[in-house]
Amino acid sequence: MRKFFLFWVLPLAAFWGWFFGAKADLGFVLFSREVFDQTFAVYERMLGLNSDQIAWLILDAIILDSAIILAILAFRRRRKIIAFVRSFRTAAPEAAGARYARRLDSIADRSGKMGEAV
Repeated sequence: MRKFFLFWVLPLAAFWGWFFGAKADLGFVLFSREVFDQTFAVYERMLGLNSDQIAWLILDAIILDSAIILAILAFRRRRKIIAFVRSFRTAAPEAAGARYARRLDSIADRSGKMGEAV
């Protein structure tokens, strides 16, 4: 999971940090609006698209790639996920029943009448 974080999440965070930082013109060399405009001018000429469209295309690609990577991770850990879901399903009704009984007891104690019968 550390490798996943290192090789997938950190580059995405760096890219979007640069994107919004440069778009907001933070003023550093890398985060200047001039560098942002020149970078997207290159992509505009190569792709023949507007710079606003390019940002949405990047977002769509990242969402699709993230879904594929998360599906691969879920497939690799499917036995652990199935065991967790089964344990959650078997423990949930018992825990919910105990909470429900405590809640009824607390309601009954406040009224005074039902608390004596229970």
